Amino acid sequence: MNKLTFLFLFTGIFLFLQTPYAQSSKISLNSSNPEITWKIKPQADVSDTGNQISVPGYQMNNYVKGVVPGVIFTAYVEAGMVPDPNYADNIYNVDETFYNRPFWYRTEFELPSSYTKGQRIWLHFDGTNRFADFYFNGTKLSGTPTSTRDVSGHMIRTGYDITDLVKKTGKNAIAVLITDADQKKLRNSEEPFGITSSPTYLAGAGWDWMPYVPGRLAGITGNVYLSITGDVTMEDPWVRSDLPTLEKAEISVITDLKNATSDPKTVTINGVIQPGNITFSKEITVEANSTAPCSINKNDFSQLVINHPRLWWPNGYGEPNLYTCNLSCVVDGNISDEKEISFGIKKYEYKIIDNKVGMPVMTFFINGQKLFLKGGNWGMSEYLLRCHGEEYETKIRLHKDMNYNMIRLWTGCVTDDEFYDYCDKYGIMVWDDFWIYFSYNNVEQPEAFKANARDKVRRLRNHPSIALWCGANETRPAPELDEYLREMIAVEDNNDRMYKSCSNQDGLSGSGWWGNQPPRHHFETSGSNLAFNDPPYPYGIDYGYGLRTEIGTATFPAFESVKEFIPQDQNGGLFPQMNN
Repeated sequence: MNKLTFLFLFTGIFLFLQTPYAQSSKISLNSSNPEITWKIKPQADVSDTGNQISVPGYQMNNYVKGVVPGVIFTAYVEAGMVPDPNYADNIYNVDETFYNRPFWYRTEFELPSSYTKGQRIWLHFDGTNRFADFYFNGTKLSGTPTSTRDVSGHMIRTGYDITDLVKKTGKNAIAVLITDADQKKLRNSEEPFGITSSPTYLAGAGWDWMPYVPGRLAGITGNVYLSITGDVTMEDPWVRSDLPTLEKAEISVITDLKNATSDPKTVTINGVIQPGNITFSKEITVEANSTAPCSINKNDFSQLVINHPRLWWPNGYGEPNLYTCNLSCVVDGNISDEKEISFGIKKYEYKIIDNKVGMPVMTFFINGQKLFLKGGNWGMSEYLLRCHGEEYETKIRLHKDMNYNMIRLWTGCVTDDEFYDYCDKYGIMVWDDFWIYFSYNNVEQPEAFKANARDKVRRLRNHPSIALWCGANETRPAPELDEYLREMIAVEDNNDRMYKSCSNQDGLSGSGWWGNQPPRHHFETSGSNLAFNDPPYPYGIDYGYGLRTEIGTATFPAFESVKEFIPQDQNGGLFPQMNN
């Protein structure tokens, strides 16, 4: 062996020995995992308790195969036990009382053979709607042994350390009791669903653009997975960018470090930002059974000042450039946890600029550039929450192809991370509402609303596509809620995006129309009776009416689609060739 070969081998061995051993991994427990089968059954048809149902080997007979992430009603649709709700008036003939009640979810799994003794195992749920009680291997994880509706969720994430309960070999069992948002509201009743149910998918009890959904979209609506880590984990890492000039960006990395052991831990945070190969490392001590904040910025590492950054721009104004930050926390020479964060460098600004007749117009800017907003409202991705993964890419790419640059999430009815990922990728800004709509400016469970709102902001704040947080649709949240949202966003998002109380006031020209109007109507009539403005916001043939977050117009499906959902004996003889 010559010296060169020996040096190469020696160096390779040296580097291998110095590389931290990775302990972290993630295992999906979604329905898309072929080894996972979720079973659903009404609680009323199960006599056993959650502790019994969650024992490995328990037999749940006469179940319906669950769809996770998804909702209970959709599982029955997918199982063929409900006529196609998209056809004829089928959905209006479903007995909604069957679904408007608690249901059990149950599944089993085995740990992978790669599991190593000493690793910590966490069970995660990224979304449950609306109330949930969690059990694992015969033990209740949530609340107290006798409590119910323990997790008051919608976008709130739930996680449990199951290290001491999990079976390292053989089957493990999960049981989740889901209770829907409101046990009173029926299809034709007048119950105030918006007050009793929020936070939830507020259109689930019906709207003028969608039917009442039996079960009101109750279910395990987010991803379910195991994470295998060391003793210290990173909670909600956040990569912030400040843009003092377009030629210089200042990056901050902030994360909470959670030590799940009874001993203090010395943790080294390592990071790499790409493009640019920007590296940094910082050591911090986290006390036993506690969580400690860790912040890294330009004062720690000058390389976190990026010259000539690649800015994130909305569609039509430049490229939606994205960066990645790979973070690891190392304890005793081993990687205890790893995260990859995608982020964009940008700066949103907002001004009120009077129009020609002195009316205030809210105006958006990004990276110093004034924006002309074009886009549409999403009530939700799909009314039975069946949109996932790459289907989001198709829908959002179509927005880009139409030269749109914004989607408004009406009452926050999209809760999937993929939506925001693809908005980042295609330069589509997001006007992001919380879960309050007109006539109902308050909620029955304000503390649950606050917890979900805070988790939503912490979960999504890395997305450059989010352009504004909005408290309510066509009203303002009650003062105490409004103040909470304003202060929480100032802390959790550093006011990088505006918080706005109301979707159609304060520099906006109202709402509507919600139907077809002749073109001249938009120039000759204020429509203030629909737009909630007093005095009326003026229109003119030589000036516009400024920023309006919704202008509903009737839209019509293609003839090929009409043939798919209207039965021939109900089309009035207008299309005799339908269904042929």
